[in-house]
Amino acid sequence: MKLFSHQALKDLQMFTSSNGVEFSFIPPRAPHFGGLWEAAVKSMKLVLVKNTGHAHLTYEELQTVAADAEAVVNTRPLAPLPEDPNDGEALIPSHLLVGTFLKALPEPSLEECNLSHLTRWQRFTYIKQQFWELWRRDYLHTLQARSKWLSPKANIVPGQLIMIHEDNAPPQQWPSLT
Repeated sequence: MKLFSHQALKDLQMFTSSNGVEFSFIPPRAPHFGGLWEAAVKSMKLVLVKNTGHAHLTYEELQTVAADAEAVVNTRPLAPLPEDPNDGEALIPSHLLVGTFLKALPEPSLEECNLSHLTRWQRFTYIKQQFWELWRRDYLHTLQARSKWLSPKANIVPGQLIMIHEDNAPPQQWPSLT
């Protein structure tokens, strides 16, 4: 069956209406209606431009960096998974997009290397690692609540999902206590 065939669209409409799914769309050219996810996109774009602006990447390299950046953004924790909140697993955007966790191949850290002595592939890997470092730092700052102590706040309780700041975490790996 084709994805956009009349029957497929009819089946999708029947499934969504019978399960109470309601679609709501933002108006075209109005990104301010989707403030939360548009802020994440803006953050990613700023870090991506800052990181690759003077890198002189080929089209394929830029495309790969963008795909890697997409994977980084789509592996950020959103909320604890409902099955077992004690296992330390979190719901991430890639669960909703592709149904599973996006994996990254481990690469050696190039932070301590002299950038001028790296091969083209090592420079490319360095750019990807720098994107991870800059975006992760930027993203973690957006999560920190900066409120005055005017109202009481609950302390962390056992079983609550928390984020741990780990400087040496590899890309797409969010440390958790399990």
